[in-house]
Amino acid sequence: MFSEYLLRDLIETNIRQRGDVGGSSKKVGMRIKELERIYRIKQGGDRSIPKGNNFPHQTTQQDIANKLGITVKTLRNYKKLTEMIPELEDLVDTGIVSNTTALAIVR
Repeated sequence: MFSEYLLRDLIETNIRQRGDVGGSSKKVGMRIKELERIYRIKQGGDRSIPKGNNFPHQTTQQDIANKLGITVKTLRNYKKLTEMIPELEDLVDTGIVSNTTALAIVR
């Protein structure tokens, strides 16, 4: 059984390795949401979790963004792209539609 630390490290490494190249933007967003779940970051803000045995440091969206080498705005954009319908996701994945255009459509 994976510990939350191991799962977190695997997801963070996977996102850093994939970035935009060869990976679905929607899947990156889903991985970011999973990291936020693991870190217990609530939606709607840059809230942090209290210190505890599982997480010795408070973690925020900014901390996750820093670890992934992206801005908080980019992190939030990836999360927003998880709301794409499958047809739009296919257009983004093939390069016909850019992430920026897809974000405008989703919003």
